[in-house]
Amino acid sequence: MGRRRATDRVDKPTADYTSKKDPPRSRLAYLQETTKVLDDRIRVLRGREEKLINEEAAEAERLEAARRDREPLSPMRWIDNEYFCGHLARDMFDKLKEEFVDVYNRNVFEIVMGGSIGWGKTTFALACQLYSLYLLTCYGIPQRAFKGMVESAQILYLNLNTKAEKAKNSYFKDLDTLIKSIPYFQKDFPPQKNLVNEIRLKQKGVLCKFSGATKTAAESEHLIFCVLDEVNLYDIVEKSKRSFRLDEKFDAAEIVYTSALRRMQSRFMLPDGSMPRPSKLISLCKETYPDSFIRRRIKEVKQKGLEKKNRVKVMEFAEWQTRPPEAYEKKYFYVRTGTRTESPRIIKDRAKALKMRKLAKRRQHDEKYEVIRVPLAGGEYLDAAEKDLPNFIRDVCGKPTEALTMFFGKREDIFDAIREPENGIAPEICDHPFSDVATNFYDGVYLLKEKLCEKLEVVDKEGEVVETKWRPHKNPAAQRFIHIDTGLTGDSAGIAMGHIAGWTEVTRLVEGGEVAHEKAPVIWFDLLLRVNPPPGGEIPFNGIRSLIYTLSGIGFKIKMISLDSFQSRDFIQIVERKGYTCELVSIDKTTTPYDRLRRAYIEDRISVYSYPPVEEELVALELIRTGKMRDGRPVEKVDHPPHGSKDVADGEAGVVDAIETYAAQMMPTAVAVMAKKKPESKAVKEKKKVDYFDSGNWEKLQDMMREEEEEFHE
Repeated sequence: MGRRRATDRVDKPTADYTSKKDPPRSRLAYLQETTKVLDDRIRVLRGREEKLINEEAAEAERLEAARRDREPLSPMRWIDNEYFCGHLARDMFDKLKEEFVDVYNRNVFEIVMGGSIGWGKTTFALACQLYSLYLLTCYGIPQRAFKGMVESAQILYLNLNTKAEKAKNSYFKDLDTLIKSIPYFQKDFPPQKNLVNEIRLKQKGVLCKFSGATKTAAESEHLIFCVLDEVNLYDIVEKSKRSFRLDEKFDAAEIVYTSALRRMQSRFMLPDGSMPRPSKLISLCKETYPDSFIRRRIKEVKQKGLEKKNRVKVMEFAEWQTRPPEAYEKKYFYVRTGTRTESPRIIKDRAKALKMRKLAKRRQHDEKYEVIRVPLAGGEYLDAAEKDLPNFIRDVCGKPTEALTMFFGKREDIFDAIREPENGIAPEICDHPFSDVATNFYDGVYLLKEKLCEKLEVVDKEGEVVETKWRPHKNPAAQRFIHIDTGLTGDSAGIAMGHIAGWTEVTRLVEGGEVAHEKAPVIWFDLLLRVNPPPGGEIPFNGIRSLIYTLSGIGFKIKMISLDSFQSRDFIQIVERKGYTCELVSIDKTTTPYDRLRRAYIEDRISVYSYPPVEEELVALELIRTGKMRDGRPVEKVDHPPHGSKDVADGEAGVVDAIETYAAQMMPTAVAVMAKKKPESKAVKEKKKVDYFDSGNWEKLQDMMREEEEEFHE
């Protein structure tokens, strides 16, 4: 085929307006019809162009309006409007709404929330963060509102937890769900889609994210809002490489809190030292220990009067205190918290509880307690309190306890063992035999020999003193057992010395559920001592050795010295060369030493003088599951709280463990008599002695007389 001719292009359109069915039309009619179609198309295109121009103008106007600041809603109007805060408007307790309004009306920067579980700490923090985000969106360009910040800078909202995964699955997940359900954010400031680990409001340059509890979580960021969730549970590591000095504890809560505070102040602090309304630093956790981060921070806030200065708000509630009054029937019981020497208890009698409340006001220092009125709640709260009172006090009443899982169920067992002079015991053996409760052997603390031994002077015929001897006040011939819990830099060491002061009959359950009477040793503690390291130094083991030599020199017969660490081998070698018997005994490998110690306290077989360091350690001991298994059973260990110690308690447990092991060797066959067997009467015993005398059975007669002498000394 060749090129088409011009006539082909002219003649071809005639086929478009002429068909076999239609009558022929003129070329003019076709052109008029085509022109009309083109005009219609032009009008449509012009309409579209005009619409686009109008839309662009509207968008430009919207963007310009967005760059202008808007007057925000008041906290009260915002919290009651579902368009802005979603379901919080209807689900948040009225009590918490009042507290929320107070925080923003007074522009409080820091919020510290403790107390029980379940009163709304997380909900309150979420409400604060959502309102803060709302306030930022009311700025045309938020970065311009804060001096020194470039317009392209990103403003950070951060929530922390013990681990990043936990932070994501708790607080951050709730925040993400709320923002996706709140109309204001979805329509006016929709977050960027397809983000899993972040929330971005691109129009305002705002980022919300989570992290584990590390001080670098907000490094080089413009941190305006920070939530320290479960802050009491952050890591506390002894002799950590992360601490400034190797002999210091690494307290993640203190470090992260300080890091967040400094970063927020460096970026957003106003000239008068206050912080802008959107900026908040929130610490929250249920109660744990009396010296937890929350408790320490609350104490500091009250000491400095920061609440009165509108800088900090402290919020502590029991589980029922934020709920509406009609949530519980008006029936109550009472709970009395524990003291240093007394366990907590339930009080059902109102008059008795009110009387105890009055008495509580007169108590001083560590003997103080509280009497808490608890709603009956259909008996649910009372049942929970009766099953586990310490946990109920902590988790429901919102009061800290010395231990999360207490090893000693009744602290009275510990304090009942303290010997007192009024019980017919010589006053000198009821006191601590040192000039201070602790020593580092360089501080001038010295041994008070008169508290342990009596001084005997040997005189010649002329009455001149030729020799001075010492003799232990209690059971001078008894063999002593010493246990040393060793420590190095930053740790204290604990020393305990005790002996068998007699035997007593105890009632125990044996295999098969039967009750049996057994002979068990009564353990008398002669000496307890905490040895602290000198500043910047290590425990002076030479001082401990010198103390042992001194004890031997004043009349104590030392049967065995046990130590709990492989680091003690040099110590053992030196002491063994002096003729002492030493042994490595781990107190932490099993719970047996502490099980024996607790049983001895419960069976009233311990006699000890009052020594506050060991008393504080014993009442705070925890029974912890390690997560490991042995012989199909979970492995447990006895430990101290994060800020506590158990050096001297380890010493006590080591002595009891050694004595009971020794006692078992002395009595290889258990002296067990079934409970239904009655002890012999005095008349029967006297008749037996007469029979032995008449028959010439002197061995049996001596055995009976020896037993009577032991019973007399007991």
